[in-house]
Amino acid sequence: MAGLVVTETDLLIDVLRARDPSAAVVRTLLTEHRLRVTAVTAFELRVGTDFLARRDDIMRLCRSRIIAVDVASALRGR
Repeated sequence: MAGLVVTETDLLIDVLRARDPSAAVVRTLLTEHRLRVTAVTAFELRVGTDFLARRDDIMRLCRSRIIAVDVASALRGR
């Protein structure tokens, strides 16, 4: 899994709303299939107020990019 980048909810929300200058970096990571989100981030995006307005983008973003997080994996680090 070397080279993968796990991002957090706030960054993705800003990118989806086109408010973040990192959008180009996120698009590159998506194109290179290196961007990942945790199950927690997917959940937060799903229950967020923007879900209905951005459903397709959120579903596309999360599809096949989810990393399950349990205590062992959270504490393991790399």
